[in-house]
Amino acid sequence: MTPSRLFIYSGTCSAQPRPDKIETVSYIADAVYNSDTARKIVKSVERPHILFIEAPFLEENADIAAGKYHLTARQAGQLTRKAGAKEIRIFHPSAKYKWREHLLISESMGTFGGSSPR
Repeated sequence: MTPSRLFIYSGTCSAQPRPDKIETVSYIADAVYNSDTARKIVKSVERPHILFIEAPFLEENADIAAGKYHLTARQAGQLTRKAGAKEIRIFHPSAKYKWREHLLISESMGTFGGSSPR
């Protein structure tokens, strides 16, 4: 199953016009996890400094995530690691994790292994 709603944005930004300080920022949303989609994401974003990636659900709810064209926090962490990103920023938590967003952060960081804001 390949989603038709996959949204990938990758671009550069710099607070100052200095070529040595340019950072790549990428954004992933509305993606269902499968080998084809994972390959497209990793190829498209190619080693961003920061990857903003949706993570609405925990891995225990992977079936719900797939049905809604979303990733789990674990899948988001895996994709971020495979893409070679330096940092991960997850967003779009499901309302079921209100006040428990730390669970999503922990799961994504557990598979990413890089850095995230504290």
